[in-house]
Amino acid sequence: MTIKIETDRLILRTGLSEDIGEIVAYFQRNQNYLASFEPIQSATFFTKAKQKELMKNDFLEWREGRALRLWLFEKSHPQKVIGSIRFSCVVRGAFQSCFLGYRLDQDFERQGMMTEGLTAAIPLAFQQLHLHRVEANVMPKNPASRRVLEKLGFREEGLAKRYLKINGEWEDHIHYAMTIEEWEGEWKDGN
Repeated sequence: MTIKIETDRLILRTGLSEDIGEIVAYFQRNQNYLASFEPIQSATFFTKAKQKELMKNDFLEWREGRALRLWLFEKSHPQKVIGSIRFSCVVRGAFQSCFLGYRLDQDFERQGMMTEGLTAAIPLAFQQLHLHRVEANVMPKNPASRRVLEKLGFREEGLAKRYLKINGEWEDHIHYAMTIEEWEGEWKDGN
């Protein structure tokens, strides 16, 4: 099943096999930029074979209710990948939670694109994945990403010291979260 959402400027959808080349192009053109925010990637990550393998894994995780990745396309250039949003590490049982991750092409930063994309995607976590809580972690040195979460109504829960190994260094992260009750309260008023 393909998920597709359109906003004023974006198309968000699950990946298709015909997107592999554009996904690789996205990662290649943003390789240096994204390195500051992500774990070190091997050279194979930037190949069609690896991205095809990752897309298959995305499909399996979505089918099993463990994760969901949406690729972002600029509406005026609907074949060009400009980012992704991922709900991952879904935990069921009494927790009903996931982690939110997102990345955006460096040429589209500070234009409200990620806020627009997340505004459209977050309802899927609560309504389709049937989660109670969405969590996100952001490095303190990434104020733009922090602003995105705060605009969307995520609340800061604390600092996790040396939380993730990013670009070869153990980085502190600020932990944010939103529950379905907060989402319903914030978004019903027209967020």
